[in-house]
Parts: sequence; structure tokens; C-alpha cells
Amino acid sequence: MWRRAYLFLVLVRLYFALSPSYLHPDENFQGPEVIAAFAFGGGTRLVSPEDYRKAYQTHLASSSSDDHLLIFYALVGQIFSYPVKLTWEFTSADPVRSVFPLWPVYGLPMLLLKWLWIGNGNDGDIPPIAVFWTLRILMFALSFVLEDWALHELVQSPRHRRVAVMLVASSYVTWTYQTHTFSNSIETLAVAWSLVLIQRIVEDKQRSSVFACAILSFVVVFGIFNRITFPAFLLIPGLRLIPHFIKK
Repeated sequence: MWRRAYLFLVLVRLYFALSPSYLHPDENFQGPEVIAAFAFGGGTRLVSPEDYRKAYQTHLASSSSDDHLLIFYALVGQIFSYPVKLTWEFTSADPVRSVFPLWPVYGLPMLLLKWLWIGNGNDGDIPPIAVFWTLRILMFALSFVLEDWALHELVQSPRHRRVAVMLVASSYVTWTYQTHTFSNSIETLAVAWSLVLIQRIVEDKQRSSVFACAILSFVVVFGIFNRITFPAFLLIPGLRLIPHFIKK
């Protein structure tokens, strides 16, 4: 019975993932739109964030009015086929956000979509709605696979595991935020799998778990670059590693 209920909740999650709506502009401005400029730029040239900052600072220094933003974005519009407006987090002299975590999450699927589009003999730009559906399906898949898999790893008791899976599958947060392109959604997955890796390392009494430690290191670095709040969620669970490594 609970499997049928779980399947129904997964379909509800998919419905919300494919709904043509958004919760907050940040789900576009702080992720897909930034990478779309790099992935779908004219020709095959990929432009780095440093190029954006240099162009912005050049026009900022050469303009005495408040129109420097309009000039900058007009320049971006001439370079790229998509109309792009980068937020201050990426254009300031000392950016507070990095494109590093955006590339594996959004950049690689977008580039794959672009290659498939060109490979099928299509001319012109990829319709934005195709990018929209691709990323929504991606976020649904990440939520369905990685989030639920992490729960199966973290909750040992089969009875408690079923309860945990059903609670998460029926959560409003899972239906909406986890199926949208928020940095918070990626942070949730990074925290969950950091906990899984910590548990694997601590429970492995026979070996030093070098591979799990290496993966955990990458996930931690990825999580920090994704959102600065990530270490706060991992601080207390990470204390379990101290006595483990002391004994090793």
C-alpha cells in the first residue's frame, strides 16, 4: 500500500516540476540564466565570468551617468543570442557567487542539449522553453534519485525508512523547491550526501575509506561554492569524523 502511495507522490512531484511557473526570480537569475549566456553564446566561444566583469567595469569607468548598466547589457545582447541580465552577485569587483557549481548542474545539461539540437540538423537558437523543460526534468530526477537514495542510506530501520521516505515525498518543499533550479535545492542534496558519506566513513571500521573521504572533500568544496551557508549544516555532523580519524 505504501508503495502505491509513494508512486502517487512521485507523480505529484513530477507534476509540480513540469508546471510552467516559478516561485522566485532567483531560480533563473542565480543559475540557469547565468550559464545560458555561456552555453548558448554566439558560435562556439564560451565566455568566462571574468570577461563579464571586465566589460562591466570598463563601461562603468567610461560612463558618467547611470546608463552604464544599459550599455553593458546592450553589449551582452550583441554578443549573445539570448537576452541576458547578470545580477550584481556576478558582476561586482568582488563577486559573492561563483559559477563553479553552476557548470556541472546546469552547464553540462545545457551543452548536451545544444549538441543534440545541432546534431539533429536544427538551425537557429534552441527555444528557451526547451531549456526550461530540460532543467525542470533534471531537477526532478536529482530530487527523485539522489534525495530518496540518501534517505535509504541514512535511515537504517526499514519501518522508519518507509516513514521518512513518505514524509519527504509528501512535503511541499520537495514538490516545489526541490524541483526548481534554486541553489538551496542543490545545497539540500549536497548536505544529504555529505551525511551519507560521513556515515559510510564512520561505519567502515576495517578500511580507511580513502575513496569516500575524497568524494566527501569534493562535495564539501562544491557545497561551499554553491552557498556560503553550507558549512553551518555540516559542522555538527562533521564532528563525528574527529574520533574516527584519531583512532585510525
